[in-house]
Amino acid sequence: MKRRATLPLKNRRNRRRIILMTSGKSSILFQRKVDKLRKVIPGCEEAGIQTLFQRTIEHIVELRLQINILDALLSQYGV
Repeated sequence: MKRRATLPLKNRRNRRRIILMTSGKSSILFQRKVDKLRKVIPGCEEAGIQTLFQRTIEHIVELRLQINILDALLSQYGV
């Protein structure tokens, strides 16, 4: 029997739920994606799943901030 755990995510349009299967093919695919995410986010190689998601959010915010700064510099200096 498969057990399910849900993680609520807020989206601009609506709330979504990710259904995590604790066994089977879905679990393997989810684990692969988590492993890839661990490689992309700095300092998260050994982090737990909640910490990984929190740092992912923080990393996205930092990247957006960098884009805003670069856009501001671009418009200021007109390169």
